[in-house]
Amino acid sequence: MRNAEEARILSRRRRKRMRGPATTTLLVIVSLAAFFVEVSNALILQPPTVSRQSSVSRSSNIILEESRSTYLGPQRSSQSNDNKVREFQEIKRNVVQFLSKNEYDGAKEMIRAMTEYLQEADAAVSTEDKEELSRVVDDTFQVCYDRAFAPPYRGRAASDRVSLGASLIQLQLSSESLCEPYNQIPRKTLLSGLKALTGVKESSQTSHDLRSANAAFRVLQRLVTGVGVRQNKNSKGKLHESDFNRVLNAYAINGDMTMAHKVVALQERTPHAPSLSAVAYSILLKGYGRLRDINSIEMLLNRANACGVEADIIMLNSLIDAYVNCNDLITAQQIFHALRDPQQRDELGPEHQKLLDLEPCPVPNQRTYNIVLKGLAKKGKLQDALSLTEEIREHDLWDHVTTNTLVQAAVKARDFEFAEQLLEQYTEAPSNRSKGRHNNAEAYTTLIDAYSKDGDVKKAATVLKLMGDQNLEPNEFAFTPLIGVLGRKGNVDKARAMMAYMRRNGLKVQTVTYNALISGLVHKRNDLSPTDFNANVDHSIRLLKEMMQQGLRPNANTVSVILGALGKCEKPRVIEAMALVEKLDADRVISLRNAKVATSVIQLHGGAGDLRGALKAFEGIQKPDVTAINALLHACALCKNDVIARKTFKYYFSEESRRQVPDVTSFSSMITCLLKKNSLKGSMAAQKLYENMKYKRRIVPDNALVDIILKTLVESSRIRGIHQHEVRFIAAVLRDAEKMEWGEGQLEKRKMSINVVMSGRMADTWEEEANLFGLNDAVDTDDDMFKEHGWNQVDSGFQLWGKRQASVDDVFLR
Repeated sequence: MRNAEEARILSRRRRKRMRGPATTTLLVIVSLAAFFVEVSNALILQPPTVSRQSSVSRSSNIILEESRSTYLGPQRSSQSNDNKVREFQEIKRNVVQFLSKNEYDGAKEMIRAMTEYLQEADAAVSTEDKEELSRVVDDTFQVCYDRAFAPPYRGRAASDRVSLGASLIQLQLSSESLCEPYNQIPRKTLLSGLKALTGVKESSQTSHDLRSANAAFRVLQRLVTGVGVRQNKNSKGKLHESDFNRVLNAYAINGDMTMAHKVVALQERTPHAPSLSAVAYSILLKGYGRLRDINSIEMLLNRANACGVEADIIMLNSLIDAYVNCNDLITAQQIFHALRDPQQRDELGPEHQKLLDLEPCPVPNQRTYNIVLKGLAKKGKLQDALSLTEEIREHDLWDHVTTNTLVQAAVKARDFEFAEQLLEQYTEAPSNRSKGRHNNAEAYTTLIDAYSKDGDVKKAATVLKLMGDQNLEPNEFAFTPLIGVLGRKGNVDKARAMMAYMRRNGLKVQTVTYNALISGLVHKRNDLSPTDFNANVDHSIRLLKEMMQQGLRPNANTVSVILGALGKCEKPRVIEAMALVEKLDADRVISLRNAKVATSVIQLHGGAGDLRGALKAFEGIQKPDVTAINALLHACALCKNDVIARKTFKYYFSEESRRQVPDVTSFSSMITCLLKKNSLKGSMAAQKLYENMKYKRRIVPDNALVDIILKTLVESSRIRGIHQHEVRFIAAVLRDAEKMEWGEGQLEKRKMSINVVMSGRMADTWEEEANLFGLNDAVDTDDDMFKEHGWNQVDSGFQLWGKRQASVDDVFLR
């Protein structure tokens, strides 16, 4: 405890000396003392060979103490001035040692203390000395910047480094103690910071951090305006297009298109900035495609045409991919066909024709074919995908992406045997550098996941064996779906045995592995009694504790799954759930303000009928995304509060505000709210919103929305009868249903049930609508059809984490 005691003694001495004007320095030294106490206590547990670090920490404190005495002491001889520089140089060397040990907080606090000492000693230091000391402080900043902004930019360590650099930029620019030009940052350093902030990712599975994107935008603004920028004589003030595009891409990846347009506006307003090119439009198309905002995509095309942007194949690929993401495969294929054959341009709309009016017109490349193949795979159009792959083979464009995408098409079409044949035929030979990262690993994982979701553990294990036959080493993600399905079947011991096998073979059991086991364990099966389900939920909480004890940090998915399970108990365990998230928040494991965790809390309270609790959780989200908004709308629907739902929908999704882009789930939740009013006024408002969704927002309804509308209107008709207006609404929804993909006989059952309900109520109106649109072909049946086929038990809940499917149990493995 000697090191800790010395730090406390130093802290007490400083308090006595610094009573009075040196309030800022007091705070710095107290914080430094606390920091060094932690460091010293930690070092006591280290081997003797590392004990030198404790002496470095103590000497840093002593140097800061002696420096302050020198600055503010009565003596100001030339000798003491030399000492000041030497002492600051010593602190700089200590900062370097902190950096070498990755102790970034220590390095930052030392630099902060240097700037604050300099500020408080301003009256006691000559102008010449202050300039020399400012130069030493600036050198120390530069050492940190060189370390912080150096590649690589992947991993948690890189994220911490870049975060240090961003905070130091803010510290140096806000410092009033540094004299010019040392209160500015070299342009070259800011450009390095811009590259690092827009390139940093904690892992290959995470997206870019929005905080880093915001910091990069602030850096870009300074580079544009020149405020706080130290210009070198040889440096040019002109910015490159890539500088703007880096920040633009960071926002597009995060889905923050409002900030993306601010980047565009900054570029357009800057006289010495390059004009927007096809690259910038490609990034914007990618962003809107991810949001499935087809209206903004077409507005963007009109703007590109008006500005005379010449589309290249990269921009056209982004456009095709955006339509694929918006589930508009027809338009995507039309553009693709027009690229292959200019004679087919007549099939395009005017905005697309103008975009392709180029000489020479870009030619489809490997990525173009694979994007269209992805669209076919998403729709499960296996035969069309096979036809396209024949063309890909003829043009010698087949690569691992083609194989992986075709496997996805086969899985979507549930032709698992064909998927296995593809892998046997097209798996690339492994290289020495591809351990755990083979190009076809995704395809194998897709097939293993498909078998696992189907409950076929043996077949999933066969695919693992196939990997061995192909001389491929399965990675952690190949085992994850198997562990999930074992958890779903209640075979936790076998799942643990598989995790032990992974460890023996040098594979890491990661957070995603535990997530799969927890998700499978709390999957609510029909054969589980409420007591057994409660026991599984308790087991999932023990698994959470176990993974934390093993040094694995739970993520938002982990917490969300457990919260969802606590809410699904026969008596929702809301109090326990809130105690859990508050404990994790207090321990700084994961914040209660995390968007995904807060969204799960909203769902939890909504399911328990507590709209007030849902609103409180929603208010805690700094910038709600569409998923969080949908969760609140759904909570309003469950609590039958259409007033708050209307206000929320209007605030975030109205044409005027456009704070967020709604999706089909957003409209489904709002339509449910309106229909649950059980009134003609409510159903008319629901129909108006449904038409707005289809014709104005161009969002295609899905199967879940069809069932919600039909079921709610039919149930209302049994209570209060049905109006002619509602009959036409039902007919319109059934017409849309005919364009969707249904399981065998599912749509026919719905038609028959509707025919039964309508008979004797609004028979004439229904017969007119049904005959007009061919909806009256189904054979009559009795009114028990609803009950017989389980349609009365249609779940009006929505999957909030992605595409909605009939089963939403393993959403974290998809």
